[in-house]
Amino acid sequence: MMPGALSHGCLLRRIMLPQFLRRCCKALTIPCWCLLLSTGCATHPWRAGTGGAALDESDYEFSKALAHYSQGLIFESERPKDLKKALAEFEAACKFDPGSPRPYGKMAVDALCLRLPDKAIEALEKACDIDPDASQPWVDLASTYQLCGQSELAVKYYGKALSRAPTNTLVRLELARINFQLKHDDQALKILKQGLSKSDNPRLVLAFAYGLGREFIENKEVSRAVPCLRFVADNVSTQRQEFYHRLGELYEALGEQKQALDSFMLATKEDAPLPDSFVRLAAIYMETDPAKAIETLLNADRRIPDNPIILFALACIYSVEKEYQKAVQEFQEVRDITNRSGQKLSAGFYFYYGSAYERMGEFKKAEEVFKECISLYPDAHEVLNYLAYMWADKGENLGKALEYVDRALELDPENGAYIDTLGWIYYKQKKYTKARDQILEANELIKDDPTVNEHLGDIFQALNDNEKALSYWKRSFVLDPKNENVAQKLQGQGGDVDALRKEAAKSVKQPSKTEQ
Repeated sequence: MMPGALSHGCLLRRIMLPQFLRRCCKALTIPCWCLLLSTGCATHPWRAGTGGAALDESDYEFSKALAHYSQGLIFESERPKDLKKALAEFEAACKFDPGSPRPYGKMAVDALCLRLPDKAIEALEKACDIDPDASQPWVDLASTYQLCGQSELAVKYYGKALSRAPTNTLVRLELARINFQLKHDDQALKILKQGLSKSDNPRLVLAFAYGLGREFIENKEVSRAVPCLRFVADNVSTQRQEFYHRLGELYEALGEQKQALDSFMLATKEDAPLPDSFVRLAAIYMETDPAKAIETLLNADRRIPDNPIILFALACIYSVEKEYQKAVQEFQEVRDITNRSGQKLSAGFYFYYGSAYERMGEFKKAEEVFKECISLYPDAHEVLNYLAYMWADKGENLGKALEYVDRALELDPENGAYIDTLGWIYYKQKKYTKARDQILEANELIKDDPTVNEHLGDIFQALNDNEKALSYWKRSFVLDPKNENVAQKLQGQGGDVDALRKEAAKSVKQPSKTEQ
């Protein structure tokens, strides 16, 4: 193709500069550097002689634009760069060839480096006017506004870019990101949802939403994380059970129990559900429907047999429901499974296992479980205290009980329950003054505890202060009107148990509207 056939500015838009130079040199049989020298000359070398190939005005203007563009690239490539001169050359190229968008893009980059944002924006706006159907000029303009802190305009022009290239995932994600930054979360999620059908990489859209959800969680913006993870959970093709489980945890953190229950339910219905999803679901049911909680875990045991997490949760619920025999059976099953697998049980397991035995009256077995725990976990202060109190309540092994509760208090010195145990041991040792001092301290730490108040009543009776004994027993009974032992103590001192039951009924907290 001879130069005379070149339309104004078309090659600069269609081919890269080196390709253009090679083709021109081949057609004209002249060195390529001659083209670079043409700028500023009145005539081209091939235009002056007889028989030369004449250039029309548009070709002449284009060659000058090309020379300025090339010189701008040279200034950019030098060490050190001379961006001011490069910018001037690109401006000159635009003057001679105003219909080509490429020099405007170079102008914009150099202008930004020189901290001339207005000049960069002006150049990019012209590039968009030249080729309004292309996506990249709008992307460049949007990103420039973004760098200048004008996010609303960045959203506008990223939107224009995306309308021209709806499959461009990176543009879509950047548009969504800015909307999230502006807290236009609904609009951002709408953009992401459209990307699942229009994007060239929908998996990247889901990964972006998941990453942003985690970022919101780290920033303690849980309410903003939930829609992101819900979007992922509803559309991901693998590991959906994990996403629904995480979503349930977030709903729980927000106090939205209904949504949490629904999410955990969806998690349990997926293939290969997590044991924890059943446990969390059961815990929610436990608040209003213990039978449903048990049914949930029994179903979990059928789907995931011999799972210690599920069986342990089931044992704990049986304990809460005072079905201690069933609880003990499940605890034993958990221990057998873990022994076979070589796993080590936690101190918490022994605590609940031993307490189930204690509550069903199997004190020796409870003692064996607690001692086993202490041998494995010498610093398990909850178990140390439990065994010490069990012995104190029965009036047995008081010396060992004192040793254990002292160890527990070394590990947790401000624990009111442990201080109450210490005082109760002193009471059993008939050290009533020391017992009184300890349990009064416990009463300050544990407000309105019926057991602590009952203990104080017993101690003051032992100190021959029946008036104070009666007042503490009354307080204990109002807090726990089902305690028949305290009722008998009150009746023995002439207390009106029926009146106290009415007082207890009045003191029951009325549910608030949010709890109803």
